[in-house]
Amino acid sequence: MDTEGARGIAPPEDLGWSADDFNMEVVVVPGSTDQQNSAHVDLAFHQHETEKAPDLTSPKDDVTLSNGIAGDHDNDGNTMTSCCYALFAWLAPLKAALRHHRPFVGRWGSRLFFVLYVLYSGFALYRQWGTEAATRLLLLLVIVLWVSLGRRVSPQLLKRLGPVVTLQPEKGRTLRTVVRWILYVVAAGGGVAYLALEVAPKKPSNLLTLGGIALLLLVGLLLSTHPHRVNWHTVFWALAIQFYLAVFLIRTQQGKDLFQWLGGLMEKFISYTDIGSKFLFGDAYTMHPVVFQMLPVILFMNCVIAVAYQLGIIQALIATLGRFLSFCLGTTPIESVNAAANVFLGLAEAPLLVKPFLKDVTESELFAIMTGGFASIAGAIMGALVAIGIPSNHILAASVMSAPAALGVAKIMCPETEGDNSSTTKDAYKVNLGTSTNLLEAVSQAAVMGVSIMVTVSANVFIFMIFLTFADNVFQWFGEQVGIHDFPFTRLLSYVFYPLMYLCGVDAADLLTLGRLVSVKILTSTIFSYQQVAALIDNSATLSNYTKATNGSWHYQGDDLVLHDWNVTLTGGVLTERSVVMSTYILCGFSNISSIGICIGSMTSIAPSRTKHILKHVVMAGVAGNIACFLTGCVAGLLYI
Repeated sequence: MDTEGARGIAPPEDLGWSADDFNMEVVVVPGSTDQQNSAHVDLAFHQHETEKAPDLTSPKDDVTLSNGIAGDHDNDGNTMTSCCYALFAWLAPLKAALRHHRPFVGRWGSRLFFVLYVLYSGFALYRQWGTEAATRLLLLLVIVLWVSLGRRVSPQLLKRLGPVVTLQPEKGRTLRTVVRWILYVVAAGGGVAYLALEVAPKKPSNLLTLGGIALLLLVGLLLSTHPHRVNWHTVFWALAIQFYLAVFLIRTQQGKDLFQWLGGLMEKFISYTDIGSKFLFGDAYTMHPVVFQMLPVILFMNCVIAVAYQLGIIQALIATLGRFLSFCLGTTPIESVNAAANVFLGLAEAPLLVKPFLKDVTESELFAIMTGGFASIAGAIMGALVAIGIPSNHILAASVMSAPAALGVAKIMCPETEGDNSSTTKDAYKVNLGTSTNLLEAVSQAAVMGVSIMVTVSANVFIFMIFLTFADNVFQWFGEQVGIHDFPFTRLLSYVFYPLMYLCGVDAADLLTLGRLVSVKILTSTIFSYQQVAALIDNSATLSNYTKATNGSWHYQGDDLVLHDWNVTLTGGVLTERSVVMSTYILCGFSNISSIGICIGSMTSIAPSRTKHILKHVVMAGVAGNIACFLTGCVAGLLYI
């Protein structure tokens, strides 16, 4: 820095002061350039001590007195500034060292946190063992261990066990074939024995759903691009995983308690959105549950998933579940990871995890990727459905069960025909962390995206409700002209899926209602159909209270139920508990007309080189998604008593 230039600054001569009346202090920041230091030059003007006391009557001296007072304050400020610069200069090497060794510090910091958390969990479990709090602590500990160690342990374990079950050409072909057939017999025999001993004696009508499963597989085979190339190993284990998972969740007390507990935690967690709704909209927010309760849950859950993704929790779950599906079904890592991702992410977000591989995947893999999106719902939407009254334990189970179903149906309708050209890269398991700089940025970006989802959902529900009501009135008007009364458009839709609902094992009283809900889902949106299910659940509760309070009578008027003593009409009727459960599984998927447009837009933007193949298969992938949802509903109906 040019200090002489600084000393050459002229003092204000017009006030009668000379340069000798001032001392100039220059603060130089170590390590800075001359240009930077010139910005930090602090000039402190002090009168000489030999100067006589000023005459207060003189304007000049008055100005000099004021300048002296200001100079004292400037001197104090310069001292503080110098201290700050000295502190920053001392911290600069430390900051540079931390930046240089950031990977090392981050790695050992994470290990230290991991050790401390394990110690804390052990002590807390010791104190709280046997309580509900201990269960939560144990679940969190398992998740932490899974995220931290699962990526290292599971690949090695599956590498050792994989050749025994999968179709990989390894040594010991005869042994592998024997073991595989033993597993086939054990899995199939166990299922048949369970149905014969547990289901048939208690509710033989449930076995009717076996006909529904056979019909769905037959339809998929008839629509298959290459029916003679279907890999029945994948189809068998997809059904087996669904069946035994449903046995655990629906028939065993441990499974019921586990998912009931998880569902309760989810409901409790989602209820925190009411705090924000109450703060923004006041106590009257409950009067508008869709806008002020359901839609805010979408925003909240989207941010939660973004945080979990940024921390690597979602990636660990997806990679582990993807390895499990690939191990059991013999599917490739890419389509397995995508199917696992659809449990948590939506139709447009899940393919982003395998974006680098989409340009090279086979048509069968591309079909499976699209089918997985149509056969499942996003985690944020799941939270919104729970908020409006859909059973949380069953919506969770349906989301998990849809993953193997989607892969199984996809491999029937579009089997692999390219052999060794299929993508089997293990890099698909290495799901990258979030792209946000930190958690704050991740939450902020997710909030903006969540608002977009909220607007899209509300706009779709709004417009579909208008058009569906309009179509109902138009059909009723045309029917009345020829003497047919109470025959709306939704009643016509009910008859379209009536036979399929019968084969799925739906209660006879609810066949038309479930047929209508499925039609509404396919033509409009999944959320709109679930809203109608929620309304029917409320109607069922009202009817139960009515019979307990009055033991009064009622009658159906079209699809509506009229309560005589209360003079109340329950629009749409009611659903039995079994039908509520089955509707939760059957409707659990984005397989509708509007989602086909979303899939085309998202997939062609992610993989523009595959536009031709995407447009070729997207409609049939939507059909496959619906078949997978029906298949999940059939399995649930088979075991629900």
